[in-house]
Amino acid sequence: MIAQRSLSCALMVAMVAAFGLVASGCSSASPVADDSGAEADDSDGQGAEASESGEVAETDESADEVASEAGENPRLYPVEVDEKWGYIDASGEIVIEPEYDVAFPFSDGWGRVYRDGNYSFVDAHGDVQLSTDLAWVDDFSEGLAAAKAEERTNDNVREGIFGYIDREGEWAISPQYKQAYPFSEGLAPVDVNVGDDPPHGATGAAKFAYIEPDGTVAIDEIYDGAMRFREGTAPVQVGYHWGYIDSSGNIVIEPQFQTAKPFSEGRAAVTSTSMTGEWFFIDEDGEPISDHEWEVARSFQDGLAAVAEHDRGSLNTRWSYVDRDGEPVFGEYHFA
Repeated sequence: MIAQRSLSCALMVAMVAAFGLVASGCSSASPVADDSGAEADDSDGQGAEASESGEVAETDESADEVASEAGENPRLYPVEVDEKWGYIDASGEIVIEPEYDVAFPFSDGWGRVYRDGNYSFVDAHGDVQLSTDLAWVDDFSEGLAAAKAEERTNDNVREGIFGYIDREGEWAISPQYKQAYPFSEGLAPVDVNVGDDPPHGATGAAKFAYIEPDGTVAIDEIYDGAMRFREGTAPVQVGYHWGYIDSSGNIVIEPQFQTAKPFSEGRAAVTSTSMTGEWFFIDEDGEPISDHEWEVARSFQDGLAAVAEHDRGSLNTRWSYVDRDGEPVFGEYHFA
């Protein structure tokens, strides 16, 4: 039987899941970081991303089934109980029993899970819809999932080549990239710095372009870093600074930030190149929306964004919410 503390923890998780806040002692997000090698982010980047898009299915069984088939996301959240991962609903009830080593948020109607060295995908009922023996697989997004394979030649094995699989587990775009990230708004950033004569840029290693779902290169400008499109723009790194491009590859906000996240509800979290490196929000013209800065800033959802600062002399973090003008609302909450 599941301990009462675990259920209480699950309920807390469900209450705060929309903003990614987790109370001390509870776990609701995968313990595995973006193992695809993307930027370290709070779910706004290219790798494993919390489920933020798509309509949320109703809680009845038939609605969840339709949601899974349609690629929409049921209202289920990863939770850890006794070192195993499963899923709870918004009321804190366990819907998919904790039996996995890792569980990720639902995306495109399926939840990605990891057990005994293999990745699988489950629907809202916990039924396995796809199993793979690939070295690594990302969440599905717009019908495709980035996946890692080995490319074998006559005299050696070259590891770390990425492509995309479809929902049948077949290669839709053959492995050919150094890194590959989820599709969003019909485009995906891929690292094309592979082969005997890779492209060159200011910072060295990663060189990104954007592709379409059939593998056609849509934006062939080579960037030092790139994230997914959201609301018609995507953060890109040019040299040592981040700015934003549109879907045609035109610069719409000049590279000027130390780091940048995709837009959400007309706002984007960025850091300046100053010594503080703290986060603030900009509007679609690239202008700061307020003078406030924070150590951590989440993306906007339903008109609010979670922000945080650490208490001096302790490990505690003071979380609060801000509105679209960057002004605090509600008050402060303490999470470890």
